[in-house]
Amino acid sequence: MSSFFKTNVLRASPQGLEIVDCARKKKGWKKTSATWCEKARATEATLKRFWRGIPIRQDAFIGICQAVGIMDWKQIADAIPETEPNVDWGEAPDVTVFYGRERELAILEQWLVTEHCRLVALSGMGGIGKTALSVKLAKQVQQNFDCVIWRSLHQAPPLQYILSDWLDFLYPRRPNNCSTDINDSLSLLLDCLRRHRCLLVLDNFEAILRSGDFVGHYKEGYKIYGELLKRVGETQHQSCLLIASREKLREIALLEGETLPIRSYQVEGLGEEAREILKEKNLLQPEKWATLINIYRGNPFMLKIVSAFIKEVFDGRVGDFLKLGTTQVTRDISDFIEVHLERLSELETKIISRIALEKAPVSLSDLQESLSEHSLVEFSNALASLIGRSLVEKSAGCFALQPVVMEYISNLNTAELD
Repeated sequence: MSSFFKTNVLRASPQGLEIVDCARKKKGWKKTSATWCEKARATEATLKRFWRGIPIRQDAFIGICQAVGIMDWKQIADAIPETEPNVDWGEAPDVTVFYGRERELAILEQWLVTEHCRLVALSGMGGIGKTALSVKLAKQVQQNFDCVIWRSLHQAPPLQYILSDWLDFLYPRRPNNCSTDINDSLSLLLDCLRRHRCLLVLDNFEAILRSGDFVGHYKEGYKIYGELLKRVGETQHQSCLLIASREKLREIALLEGETLPIRSYQVEGLGEEAREILKEKNLLQPEKWATLINIYRGNPFMLKIVSAFIKEVFDGRVGDFLKLGTTQVTRDISDFIEVHLERLSELETKIISRIALEKAPVSLSDLQESLSEHSLVEFSNALASLIGRSLVEKSAGCFALQPVVMEYISNLNTAELD
């Protein structure tokens, strides 16, 4: 690990955090109080790092302590071993229990470590395991990087917030009065990515993308994230930005290539490894598990939902559940699918409704004929958008829906007819 990140940084010990906690309670401040940030001349992100026991700039550390009346800041500080990795996992989930993905991990490690890819995107339907894969991968390769920062965009933070957060960690000696211009921040970030080998992870990228439009369009005020992807992808440096998103990103589609340092990986459902989920849920009749896994296309999240349902209603007997003859769309799975469908444009909704009506794979020509009021270009863009959302499966020139998605939409169509 580079000694650059160890210079002039401090972190709080567990005992030190208890002392600071008592002092801030006397002030009546919350742990991320805006007043505290102002008096300490530190950002909210820095204050959050302080509470997680992550190294921060020495001046920010001292300011945080002194703002609550602790002048002897040395009693709060903890020693930082030179060999300790520089990592900030943020709200990354625990991946102690992780199923399969050996092939995916091997490919992605090759891209990040051996081929030095600058920009990598993981895409796939919600619940498929992108988040867990991104954390597992980052932990697996962290010794090959000077630092690792994992962040989620679930709350849709502005890019300037993310950049400030990153730079507080990557440039611990950065003066407090640094420019807040976003282009200056991007340039400073790229300078750091050139000087040091960093792995930055952004999960839930779809949170800053617009609903009701074709895939990959940004919400108002978030288009600057596209500039981040473009500059990180096009500029030479020795670091990597790893993105996880339910939707494919247009910037990456334009830049990627098999021999280029920008790649994308479509995350699919689990195969035989999904049996471990059913085993953990204590389901019965393992000879029926393959059918269940196929119905839900190995989606870990949906398998966990339906496993709980089978356990509660059928006492864990998978065969009894399958005897119902149709894919059971439980309330939780309905809510899960609805979140995906709410993001669709009007034409995308028409296309998947048409596919569901056929209840079988549909050829491109048949789909076009049934929606002939739309131009070929508009129709093709909508179909490509659905594929980019992992909602439509393509095989042998035909298009189909996952069984559970088809069942859900068919139920909606039936309800509308009634």
